Amino acid sequence: MMGLLSMRSINRSRGRGFFVGVKACVGVLLVLGAAEMAARRWLPQDALTYRDSDNPRLGVELLPGASGMKAGAAVSINADGLRQDPLPTPKPEHERRVVVAGGQETFGLGVDESKTFVRVAESGLEALGRVRTVNLSMYSYNLAQKVELVCEKLPRIQPEVVVLQASDHDSGGLPQGALNAPHLKNWLRGHSALARRAAEAHYLRPMHGSALPTAASHDADKEATAAQEQLRRFQDCVKRLGAFGAVMMISDPAGDGAVSGVARGLRTEAEKLGLPYIDAGPAIRRLPQAERTLGPASRFLSPAAHRATAHELHRILKPLLHRRKAMTPPTRPSS
Repeated sequence: MMGLLSMRSINRSRGRGFFVGVKACVGVLLVLGAAEMAARRWLPQDALTYRDSDNPRLGVELLPGASGMKAGAAVSINADGLRQDPLPTPKPEHERRVVVAGGQETFGLGVDESKTFVRVAESGLEALGRVRTVNLSMYSYNLAQKVELVCEKLPRIQPEVVVLQASDHDSGGLPQGALNAPHLKNWLRGHSALARRAAEAHYLRPMHGSALPTAASHDADKEATAAQEQLRRFQDCVKRLGAFGAVMMISDPAGDGAVSGVARGLRTEAEKLGLPYIDAGPAIRRLPQAERTLGPASRFLSPAAHRATAHELHRILKPLLHRRKAMTPPTRPSS
């Protein structure tokens, strides 16, 4: 009898514990539901224009077919994951393609696609024949991600010239998420305003970094070495396609012109590899301070800064396109 009473007591205790757990779960769900409803109603929400990538070296990538407003400007992503009109397939016989691979500066956060320096540059190349510029970018990428994107996407695009756009804040590795489940995270972002806002803040954080290390600092030396390694990989991928490579640095428009470790490493390695190198930063800083970015607290380039950058890009493209028309560069065997 005592044993039976003990079992009943245990079962009642377990039952109470079960219902307490159910109530706690229901409470959590109600709180999350209320927070989700508040986020959808009160928090500003940009269009979902990216997804987690199946390529772990990229981390994230633009979402094919996405469209909407992003940072105050209309954004449309084509089926190839590019912010521009679809590329003709197969490539037209007499068309030459110039790829600019970069981050938020190339993507053109906050400006219309027609006003990005990639598109403005195309309009100034008519005298060189049928030239199409291709915007190969993602707005949160560091240098390693940009190079990986080049190596993954170039065979499909078939370019003659590839320009690697870099910035002072291109150092560092991939942002580490708390959940390594790309398909689940993509679903959550697509269905939850809270999840999307948290993820967006996570991936945009590298674009709002602290002050740059000085050229003599230990961190800057490591950044320079890492940048050199990435540039060598970039050149390998470009040469395998028989294309010409170049480097364009867009140093911080709000900075004082100090040379970062990334810039120092890329310039040094570009000279060794024989790649054209140009820094659009001085041209942007010649603009009045208020005209360089979209606002006093913004690091996004203004339309005027995009025009200045397009002018500098021409200095790379015109001689390279002339050379590409006259000769084919030697390919480097795969290792």
